[in-house]
Amino acid sequence: MRSLGADEVVDYRSVALTTYLADNYSGDKSFDVIMDCIGVDAIFRASPAYLMPGGAYATIGAPTHEGIGSVMKFGVEMMRNMLLPGFLGGTPRKYEFIQVPAKLWVRPFLWLAA
Repeated sequence: MRSLGADEVVDYRSVALTTYLADNYSGDKSFDVIMDCIGVDAIFRASPAYLMPGGAYATIGAPTHEGIGSVMKFGVEMMRNMLLPGFLGGTPRKYEFIQVPAKLWVRPFLWLAA
């Protein structure tokens, strides 16, 4: 990943990613934009800890490789994230879903832009 230009590489299998992001990227280090290429709802739900107020979270991919059950779950989570306002228990950050044609999918990755 470093050869592709990543400033930092985090092995999500060895750390709790949302905790790591909150511990290392809160306050003035918070992100303006998070581009999630996998569709991990937990990262969005915890994003107020590391995504600036007014920042945007975009999901570019959906877990279609995991079967119809995960696609349906993703659809419900996506609708909740887009429609449920913060004062009713939703995450108080902007959520966008960007559909990418399957032929353009390469490998799942998470891109965090500060």
